[in-house]
Amino acid sequence: MKRIFVTILICIAIISCTKPTAGSGTLQGWVYLKENENFPISEVSVIYGDSAILTNKEGYFKYDSIPEGLQGITFKKDGYHTNLVQMNITRESLNECSVELEIAKCGWAVGNLDSYYGTILRTTDQGKTWLRQGAPSLIPEVNMLNLCALNDNECFVVGEPDTIHRKSTILYTSNGGEEWQNIATSTIPLVSYGSVITKDGKNIFCASSDSCHIIYSTDKGKSWKSSLKSENMKFYSAITTYDGVNIWACGMDKNGGAGIEYSPDGGTTWEFTHLGNTTSLQYATDIYADMHGYIFVTVDSGGGLWTSDDKGETWSVSEALSEGNSLYTISLFDSSKMWIGGIEGTLHSTTDGKNFTNTFPGEEPTSSIVRTVSFLRDGLNGAILVTNASGLESSIYYTTNSGVEWNKSSIPYNFLMNSIDFVGGNN
Repeated sequence: MKRIFVTILICIAIISCTKPTAGSGTLQGWVYLKENENFPISEVSVIYGDSAILTNKEGYFKYDSIPEGLQGITFKKDGYHTNLVQMNITRESLNECSVELEIAKCGWAVGNLDSYYGTILRTTDQGKTWLRQGAPSLIPEVNMLNLCALNDNECFVVGEPDTIHRKSTILYTSNGGEEWQNIATSTIPLVSYGSVITKDGKNIFCASSDSCHIIYSTDKGKSWKSSLKSENMKFYSAITTYDGVNIWACGMDKNGGAGIEYSPDGGTTWEFTHLGNTTSLQYATDIYADMHGYIFVTVDSGGGLWTSDDKGETWSVSEALSEGNSLYTISLFDSSKMWIGGIEGTLHSTTDGKNFTNTFPGEEPTSSIVRTVSFLRDGLNGAILVTNASGLESSIYYTTNSGVEWNKSSIPYNFLMNSIDFVGGNN
């Protein structure tokens, strides 16, 4: 595991330091957080075309030579922004300049029925407070299961089927949740969807929790096609991708063990992999894949944490989180810090994949279950969704210092929530 994280960091450093095509002149300046002009941020990527260079000191960027054909530069810092203030640069002003980045603050949470329609909550302050969205006319009378927050305005939510209208539930908003529409079509099987992912908002994949279907859309939900009806799986619980082409789905296989389906070509073909003991009634609860071929899978019923560093060709179970650990969620942020949640107050973080620290909120009983972990990619600001042992109520906790301290979020009622996701987060 330590080798995995080190390799990731080295690869990122190499990619990020690729030099752009040289031209003439110089360009230099500073990059600031929008909310604090006196605080320059470090390790900002300066993007031009397919190339990038990192700042050599905090908040400072410099091109020793200007790329030919330069029209503008985009500054990106994962986790610190989603709404980027892009600066357009003319050939006449290639001297000094500065740019501001906005901190990502928005996110959604989804859950069970209340007042005859499903629950959708939204935060605009990084998880401190949550307000309910929607109405019976906009939100179907179903349990909302999972979501993918694309940006401040766009979010996809999947849920159980709307039996009243005989229609599957895949909701979409383009205006920050002021309005929601069901983009599912009549051609989609009437099944319960467990997970949804998208990288660009157009190519959307949904995994069904109870019928082993994976469906996809390439036009933002206007039409849908079947990608897979697995003969190897009993149900799916999660799906992930890092580029929209390499896709993984996990759940329980037909023999009662943890199983994974993998597609190397955007869902055209799929390969099946089995993990663990077929008789243990284990199932894979969550999956994460990065751009370097590393895959991490959490397993319920004492299955622990499974890893692969070769795109699923071989697998090994973590020594620190092996058998006896029932895990439900996994997230990797800023390419170095992993968060894992599960039963009995499990909320582990690690920076090397070997040494884990439990930062579960002290006021929550250790019998509680951590259902979801969602962070901005700065690894500092994030939230967890905790369900009590009875499974009847949920709480949301937020942190601003990478889990050193947790504070209880303000939510309208004690809704039973299923998932949360921040803009710019893990999906």
